[in-house]
Amino acid sequence: MANRTRKRLSKTELKKDPVYDNLENALIFVKARYKELLGGLLVVILAFIAINAITNSSKRSEQNAMAGFITASGLYDQALQYAAGGDLQSTVQALDACNAIATETWNQHPQRSWGRRCAVMSAKVMIMQGQNDPAITLLGELLATRPARDVEIAALIHMATALENRGSPQDLENAEESYNRLLELTEGNEDFMLVTAETMKGLSRVAWAQGDTQGASEWLAASLELNPDTTEFVGYQLARLNQ
Repeated sequence: MANRTRKRLSKTELKKDPVYDNLENALIFVKARYKELLGGLLVVILAFIAINAITNSSKRSEQNAMAGFITASGLYDQALQYAAGGDLQSTVQALDACNAIATETWNQHPQRSWGRRCAVMSAKVMIMQGQNDPAITLLGELLATRPARDVEIAALIHMATALENRGSPQDLENAEESYNRLLELTEGNEDFMLVTAETMKGLSRVAWAQGDTQGASEWLAASLELNPDTTEFVGYQLARLNQ
């Protein structure tokens, strides 16, 4: 096979190097726009650092809130154990410590799910200690943050309970509103069947307190269809006999 003779490059073509030309053009562009490119690069770097810092801070905040909730929950469980053993002083001390940690965690992390759960726990302890006014205020602040459904459900249950305990006509109307909102969130969902049943019992109690015996009876019957616990029914019948 005959060897092909390579075409000889001219002097002009020898001087042209496409790779070199591209690099040279890029260098000229960089020199011309050095400040703009440097500024853009700095913006990207700073944005990356800021996003990374926010992400790390967010993770730390969530972890700290979770740690606060776990600590407060442990103290609450201890309080229940002390109460079961008849140790009133230790029960009160454990509840106070639980409330302090839960409140502090909520104040520091109000946008975190665990912080919001701490708000519910703090309100629960307040209600147990007869502090219905601060519990209602705290739960109102929590509900204003539009928490996740599980937190909203827990908050509404305790809000309605505190309002029932306070017991003014307006409180009873507000408790009824909270219970009705609970029905919207739970009715028809098997996962929340017991919550729905308890909500209906709450509406029965509110109706009874408002003098609506028919409504109290109907709500109690609806509750018993879901959860056949006759404790509330017996109490209702006894109340009727004592009229």
